[in-house]
Amino acid sequence: MSHKKKTTKKPKFMIDLKNVRKELGFTQKDIKKFGQASVSKIESRKDLKISTIIEYLNCLGLQLEVNAVAYDENQQEIQRFELLKGNQAKAKKSVKNEKKGEGIDDE
Repeated sequence: MSHKKKTTKKPKFMIDLKNVRKELGFTQKDIKKFGQASVSKIESRKDLKISTIIEYLNCLGLQLEVNAVAYDENQQEIQRFELLKGNQAKAKKSVKNEKKGEGIDDE
């Protein structure tokens, strides 16, 4: 009997950092914290540390927001967790209004 190892694919989170930079009117040289060669590497990497993304976006005057979201079987959002400073999470529960079919957020 052969046992096949079950493999799970890691989810891919994509952000086109090069496009973000260009949309904001920055050149690679404008990002002083990293230097042009490092910016080029960061923009072409497929896997980055979140801390690197945060530093890069901060150089562009942006902030990173991270949310964890739970959906029901109909792909309706039922709960959202927002990452806050200090590694805390704040939960926001989404409640579906059955009469109107609209979502109502409770904090």
